[in-house]
Amino acid sequence: MKYIYYIAERFILSDNKEYHHGLKKEHFKEIVTMDSILCKERYFDLNTNEYIGRKENYDNISRFKYTRNEQIIKCLKVEKSHVIQKFDEFEFCGYDIIDYFEDNSLITGYDIYYDINLYIYSEYGLLNSYIEVINWINNHRSYTQELQNEEYEIYAVWRKIN
Repeated sequence: MKYIYYIAERFILSDNKEYHHGLKKEHFKEIVTMDSILCKERYFDLNTNEYIGRKENYDNISRFKYTRNEQIIKCLKVEKSHVIQKFDEFEFCGYDIIDYFEDNSLITGYDIYYDINLYIYSEYGLLNSYIEVINWINNHRSYTQELQNEEYEIYAVWRKIN
């Protein structure tokens, strides 16, 4: 298993009123996603302007300072259902479905509205379990070309905030 770490902006719904996707403010307070439009990845260190990028080792990303408006994202590409580990410093946020370009979340970034009545979403707007990911894909296959052509990857996502 290869974990990937990177620093990204936090996406708090009360600060982003234009994002609705059928949501009311009581559904989620914050979206945690690998979507690069919502949770913009930071590529350079604030102090030295050194390139950060994505790291495969937590020590290599933890040395960079990040603000209260940012978070460290930890993700793992998932190919089948498996037990999600708990980590002392990281909070599990759910499963995300990312297009092959690794830029857009099919859950949070496309014009697919949340069906809040299903209770399949975590408090961060991602899917709670791998089974729910498979069901979600099957139920939304006609919505996007990526789902129809199976041009996506499934990730388990954790985050750490200051």
